[in-house]
Amino acid sequence: MKNNERGRSTAQYPGNHTAEGDDMMTKWLTEEQACEYLQVSEAALLRWRGEGKLKAYKLSGQDVIRYRQEDIDALMQPLQQKNVMGTIIDWDEKYGSGHIRPDGSDEEFFMSYKGITAPNQGTISIGTRARFDVEETDEGPVAKNVRIEE
Repeated sequence: MKNNERGRSTAQYPGNHTAEGDDMMTKWLTEEQACEYLQVSEAALLRWRGEGKLKAYKLSGQDVIRYRQEDIDALMQPLQQKNVMGTIIDWDEKYGSGHIRPDGSDEEFFMSYKGITAPNQGTISIGTRARFDVEETDEGPVAKNVRIEE
């Protein structure tokens, strides 16, 4: 166990970050609490950690992994976009799924018939313009509430 410049003990979680055990200003969440707060599975948390999108901490004297609520809130801001305008870049009628790209972005999001707001389901083709919401799922961000622009 190391001591920081103020003499407080710190612990390092392998591959992640050091945290001070007596930081009273930070709201810490366990893995279970973080999953509940985000309404995602533990697999999603692990994926975000592996991708470097979410920092995990091991507090001094504790064996439980913790997450800072402010880190989780910062992660979720761009993942919960509403009323985004974009273009359908591929669509497979047989499977009822494809991808949509937001205007001005290189990102693309999976979409399916389930995520399309009726009654516009029959008007989908490559190049179709649509508004949509981006929501995080266990498999990653997806387009939901897709509204085809006429």
